[in-house]
Amino acid sequence: MHGTAIECRRCPLDDSFGDFLAVVEGDMKFRLTRVKVSPQSGLCNLCERFLRDAGRFFELRDLARREMRKLFERVRKEGHQYDAVVLLSGGKDSCAALILAKERYKLNVVAASVDNGFRIPEAAENIENLTDNLGVDLITFKIPRSLTKKLFRVCFEIGDPCGLCQTLVGPPIMARIQMKMGIPIRILGTDLAQVYHEFFMQLDYWRKKIGMENPFLFRLYSNDYKIYERRYEQYIDLLRREMLSEASTLYVRELERIYKDLRKYWLSPGELSEFSQENFVNVYLTAMEITDYSQQKKILERYGFQLSPVFGEHVSTDCKVAAVAQSLYTEKMWKALNSWKCRVGLISKHEVLNLMRNRRAPIPTIREFFEEIGVKNIRNVWQRAWLYQVFDKDILARIFM
Repeated sequence: MHGTAIECRRCPLDDSFGDFLAVVEGDMKFRLTRVKVSPQSGLCNLCERFLRDAGRFFELRDLARREMRKLFERVRKEGHQYDAVVLLSGGKDSCAALILAKERYKLNVVAASVDNGFRIPEAAENIENLTDNLGVDLITFKIPRSLTKKLFRVCFEIGDPCGLCQTLVGPPIMARIQMKMGIPIRILGTDLAQVYHEFFMQLDYWRKKIGMENPFLFRLYSNDYKIYERRYEQYIDLLRREMLSEASTLYVRELERIYKDLRKYWLSPGELSEFSQENFVNVYLTAMEITDYSQQKKILERYGFQLSPVFGEHVSTDCKVAAVAQSLYTEKMWKALNSWKCRVGLISKHEVLNLMRNRRAPIPTIREFFEEIGVKNIRNVWQRAWLYQVFDKDILARIFM
């Protein structure tokens, strides 16, 4: 409890949170929300909304599951070189997706891994171990560390370590692999909380943007073959609008140079146009099959899945960049992000609070990482106090002391 704050009985939020960045609003935008806890139900407004949405949300999941089985059966008969490509990061969700695709659905899959140069060592071992034991071919797309160092330095300094990488690195490279090899299905380890938070809550937006009718499984009907360029432009507009003018000028200039280097790994404009006309399908298999983390743990244990002894299980289990960022989160931000997992039933409030008590920021490891990518300090460069709602000032002070 925080003084006299009223806690939600379902998730770790309470009504002392005030305004905080927690709700995705399409693409790379976030908006402020305010937590209110009902004295009658004991639930926060976000949990109450989920309960109103839950019937339709799980109905869509069941519909997607039925359509998915028909899709898999049809594709297996068509005789493709590969039925599906699984984006394999080496973390819990993507490893579970690969196991489910191969074991439960007997798909002939290829695993695709995008190596940004900062993979957690145990994640690399998970990838090798899992693909070997399942007999799955592996494609690794390596991006030079000289480029990703520049990208992640800028992204940490502006307080958004993962946004650009998740939008402008992984998805377009996956599109390139899928298009070049003619693979009809893309399987991702996106979990149930992400599907609800990032897609279902914004379904009207995504329906207009890419033709999404079901957030668990959808065909890319969009004719917007410049979608990645538009996402980048939206991000730059956000920086110019919300960031302090001096910082905006500096970081926009640096990001424009990095963007030109990243762009060469994408499909050409003509290929992207062709890709948008093809009948490719996205399947969020982990979200459809994993309803709580205990299920996932049992699946992964059979293959000797490893966690990082440095970072533990409370942060990203695949990428060092994400693990460092999450180790720096304020208590408020950490609770906000994990509240979505409680909301959909992946984990209980009690389990989240236990994980929070065991949180640790491995200062020497983080300091070494920042030295490697050239981060000398992190300060609030936004017109509003967004950054310090994300990163803990006391932890930053210990790192840059």
